[in-house]
Amino acid sequence: KDDYGYRTNYQMDVYLRAVQKAGGLPVMIPLNLVEDDLENLITRVDGILLSGG
Repeated sequence: KDDYGYRTNYQMDVYLRAVQKAGGLPVMIPLNLVEDDLENLITRVDGILLSGG
């Protein structure tokens, strides 16, 4: 949560720049999407980069 108590989503800039360098448009997927919205989004993209460890 941030200083105001809100949950936050963020991504390191290096991942965003790598997607752009490869010709893509980086779009962050919020962690709290409902399943129907997530399925709708997935049908509109060509690929997904999952970062993290």
